[in-house]
Amino acid sequence: MSEPKNQSIVKVSNELVRAVQRLTLNEKRLLMLGLSKLNTGMGINQLINIKASELANMYGMQSSNAYTALKDTKERLWEREAIIDDTGIRWIITYRMQPKAGCISLRFHPDLEPHILDLKTRFTQYLLSRAAEFSHVYSWRLFELLMQFRITGVLNIPVEEFKRILETPEAYERDFGLIRSKVINVALKEIKDKAGLPVKLSVEKEGRKIVMLRFTFPTEQQLSLVSESKPTEPKPPKATKPENRTSPKADGITREDALSRFVGAQNMAKLSKQPIEKLVSEKELNAFKEHGLI
Repeated sequence: MSEPKNQSIVKVSNELVRAVQRLTLNEKRLLMLGLSKLNTGMGINQLINIKASELANMYGMQSSNAYTALKDTKERLWEREAIIDDTGIRWIITYRMQPKAGCISLRFHPDLEPHILDLKTRFTQYLLSRAAEFSHVYSWRLFELLMQFRITGVLNIPVEEFKRILETPEAYERDFGLIRSKVINVALKEIKDKAGLPVKLSVEKEGRKIVMLRFTFPTEQQLSLVSESKPTEPKPPKATKPENRTSPKADGITREDALSRFVGAQNMAKLSKQPIEKLVSEKELNAFKEHGLI
């Protein structure tokens, strides 16, 4: 029996989230549904069956259109690779049509195992149903990047890295206005309207050139996934001391805010290959130290 739509979870490594994925929207839909059906205890060699009816139910498609999508992706998926650390990894190693059963069977490539199975650290996960209504692959890819930072609510990413991951057309290369109007704005609208996540964008410039993008959005600790759910703890007695309700501050920056900024700075440091000390203000650096983050 297939898992209920609202409990299908995609869980992949952060490296795969930031990889060049080379997928169309229908290919993305199919593969992410396949990933959500993986049994982590059965290893990478398991054969995943996907019915056209499952595809239709998850993505709101007509059954006939869903089956056509299964057939149309067959040949192209053999050529698709995710580019991770300059290494191409094929998505699948097996793809079989079963016309009478109205389904396909696929097996993910063994080289993907460290990126899709038994992940304990450095992974991103989200409910597949939140991405199910996206009509642009740009929306899905940006949503995945945001979900990597859903607890801090901040994604800082260099423009060049953003263009590489989202595979923006070469025609947009010299005009950030095109990237903003045809990629970012379209994606942010869908993410707000269809995934329920309002996101704000700010930019950082060097001279007149935009070099860094900063996406901020409400943190999502409260949107626990099925696998993360915890028993509700009893409410504590009313605090008599105001300090029990207030986060300690260092130079006017709360620990929660410092943590959010520190994660963003770590991300920028990794991508720009510069020490954190050169990427933040003295005030932020002092707050990181006071709160024991560095």
